[in-house]
Amino acid sequence: MKLNQLVTEIKAGYTFRGKIQTVQDANIAIIQLKDIDYEFQQIDLPYVFLPRPNFNPNHFLQKGDILFIAKGARNMAVIYNNEGESIASSVFFIIKTDKNKLLPEYLAWYINSKKSQAYFERVKSGSSTLNINKQALEELEINTPSMEMQNKIANYCNLCRKEYILMSNILIKKKALNEQKMLNLLTSKK
Repeated sequence: MKLNQLVTEIKAGYTFRGKIQTVQDANIAIIQLKDIDYEFQQIDLPYVFLPRPNFNPNHFLQKGDILFIAKGARNMAVIYNNEGESIASSVFFIIKTDKNKLLPEYLAWYINSKKSQAYFERVKSGSSTLNINKQALEELEINTPSMEMQNKIANYCNLCRKEYILMSNILIKKKALNEQKMLNLLTSKK
C-alpha cells in the first residue's frame, strides 16, 4: 500500500519568516535539522525556543509523530518522543500514523531502510537543494506486515538503537582513557 493510504496525516512543518532566534522566557521548542542526531536515532534538546505566540494547535508535535527530513541529501525519519511543546520547522514533513494499522517505530525504520532510501534517490527534485515533495512521499510503497511483526521489528530497532548508544559511549570513554594514558606517558618520561 502507499503511505498516504496508511497514515492519518502528512503535513509540512511550520514556515518561519526570517531567522529563528532564541528568546528569553521562551517555552516552545523549535525542532530544526541541527536538533537531529547524526544517526537519526533521536531528537536532541532543541537549541531554539520561542515565546508562545498565536500558533494553531495543529502545529504542535505529539509523541509518536514522525519527522521526515524532506530537504537535503539525507531524507531520513525520526520519531518525536520529546516532552514539552514543540513545533517542527519546514525542513520536515510530519507524519501521523493510525497506530492500529502502522506503528510509528516500524514506519520510521521502513522509511530509513535501503529500499525506501533508493526510492527517495529516484524521486528527488530541485537544482541547488534537493528535496522530496509531498506527493513523492505519499506514494512511497510500504510493506505492512502484521502488527505482531511490526512490534518485533520495532523492538529489535529499539535494541539496536540502545546498542549503538552504548557502543558510542564506550568509544568516547575509551578515547579519553587512551589519551590520558598517552599524557601520563609524556609526564612520566621527564
